Amino acid sequence: MPVFAHGFSLPMPPARALALFTPRGEETWVPGWSPVYIDPPDGATAEGMIFSTGDGAVWWTCLRWEPDTGLARYLRLSPGLKAARVTVTCRAEGSGRHPGRRVL
Repeated sequence: MPVFAHGFSLPMPPARALALFTPRGEETWVPGWSPVYIDPPDGATAEGMIFSTGDGAVWWTCLRWEPDTGLARYLRLSPGLKAARVTVTCRAEGSGRHPGRRVL
């Protein structure tokens, strides 16, 4: 599976940055991002959560949720088209890893 990576810096602590890359967090800044929360219905980010986007054409589940270590990993499924793992890591500047890396 091809790996695409993108990194950038955000002027905030890693835990606050990671919250921006949850389904609920992305609603605040991604135009048109409007997930439908299936489990849990309140959209709380947790391992095993399930939600859909794109009028139900894309299904997501959270595989790992480690806010204390700055890690979130999702599985994105477009039935009949493709599957992708999305990993978000957030680290403080100078920790040896880029503070905001999203791998698609």
